[in-house]
Amino acid sequence: MKRHFWVLVHRYAGLYMAFFLLVAGLTGSILAFSPEINNLLNPPEKVEPFATHRLDEFALKERAESLQPQGQILMMSFNRKVDEAYTASFTPRIDLVTQQPFELTFDRISLNPYTGIEISKDKLGDDLWPITRKNFISLIISLHYKLALPDSIGVWLFGIAALIWTIDCFVSAYLTFPISVYRYQTVTEFKQRSWLSRWKSSWLVKWRGSALRINFDLHRAGGLWVWLMLLV
Repeated sequence: MKRHFWVLVHRYAGLYMAFFLLVAGLTGSILAFSPEINNLLNPPEKVEPFATHRLDEFALKERAESLQPQGQILMMSFNRKVDEAYTASFTPRIDLVTQQPFELTFDRISLNPYTGIEISKDKLGDDLWPITRKNFISLIISLHYKLALPDSIGVWLFGIAALIWTIDCFVSAYLTFPISVYRYQTVTEFKQRSWLSRWKSSWLVKWRGSALRINFDLHRAGGLWVWLMLLV
């Protein structure tokens, strides 16, 4: 009865997590190529390469932040091409008086990387709808981390899924442990095999079994072989 209870826990935990795993997996696969996709959708502005060296990335960051003192740049790229403008996005700083983020007049800027002169600036904001080439990657990021839901609702839902996942890792490991003596024909047969030898079958796939058995073995053995990675 106790084992049946944990089977149900494992089953319904999987059903709850399936949606979050699907969203995180699909969006994460896209985000792995986000720089390339973003450059394709929003090509960086071109500049005429000068004979002089490009300005240091940190100097460009300071120059950009001096033009938008109410914002801060949290991410930098060091692999820009010689004919591409320096482009940065701002995150609002917190107003010490109101304790709320500043309302930025612009949150994206492009500078000439050789002179530091402003080329263009615009405001993307937090609006994810309608989907455009400018906010596509922002939408994928929002889906990946919080299901594109307002405030922290999506973050909490993902956090709950992560907690359930962590607990279920141990539940699923328990369910791979050898079954009790009552599943064997005789007590002698049970005693002749050690606990580890009986657990060994959980790590293997019976390829000559039925389709249902192979599917079950792949699920069980596959989870065991990568269990530590799944927990992390």
